[in-house]
Amino acid sequence: MNYQSGHAMKSSIDKTNKFGSRPQLSRGRAVLLLGLAVVLTGCATIKIPDDRTTGPGPATGLTGNWQFQITPTGGPGSFTSLAGFISETEGTPVDGDPVTAVFQATPATCFDGTEIIPLSGTVKTSQLDLRSFSIVGQFVTINATEDSTFSHLTGTYSIGGGCANGAAGTLSGVRYASLSGSYSGAITGSNPPKNISVALQQSSDGQGDGSFLVTGTAAFTGNPCFTRGTVTSPTSYIVGQSVSLTLTTDAPSNPQVVLTGTIDPAASTLSLSSIQVNGGSCPGSLGAASLPRSQ
Repeated sequence: MNYQSGHAMKSSIDKTNKFGSRPQLSRGRAVLLLGLAVVLTGCATIKIPDDRTTGPGPATGLTGNWQFQITPTGGPGSFTSLAGFISETEGTPVDGDPVTAVFQATPATCFDGTEIIPLSGTVKTSQLDLRSFSIVGQFVTINATEDSTFSHLTGTYSIGGGCANGAAGTLSGVRYASLSGSYSGAITGSNPPKNISVALQQSSDGQGDGSFLVTGTAAFTGNPCFTRGTVTSPTSYIVGQSVSLTLTTDAPSNPQVVLTGTIDPAASTLSLSSIQVNGGSCPGSLGAASLPRSQ
């Protein structure tokens, strides 16, 4: 299931002003109004400026990978964070664009049925309005304002129906840059010293669970058991700031290495909290690593 948005159409308003003759007007006023009528007739079509195309934001508008922090203000407990994709229109974003989104709720302490929340709505004049599909009879509503770069959202949420009925609060969202690129660094605490480097490609389309699939390759130095690996999907993905990569290595029996960590909003550093080897002749934890982006 992949919730994608369609195209939105720009609109224009035609305004034509005509002045009829009025015998009682003085000659000077008649000439003035006639000149004004000529000017307005020459500019008969007036286009309303579209504030979503004049700012410094990218052509994709709000489209991308998002992480939201939640601050409850009332009602039963629901979740403390949301992460997943927002998809605006294809092409140049315009006012009134339809928007789809899928978020993962963490932790879903009082949210019936699922931690996956699909939503739809619109964005207009910097205001994003989303409402979820029915999830076991409950709905999540989000109203947020975007900044001029389309990379931050602040607003409110509320939940109607279900276990979390009446829950409400504020939210703050950050869009994360694509993980596509090369990252390398030393594995901390390894003896003898070991290094890891990965070249990654993040999918441009979000999946039905809110995540983005990741593919790529990896290289290891100082490791006696394997030297190379392949990043495989669908077990390799990013959702919000969280990254999980599964590598199939070139060692006999092809043991796997699972990398778990986070990314900063600019995707400048991949911070691995766990590097775990499963199977083969060298199973166990290799430690952690901070991998700056090299390109």
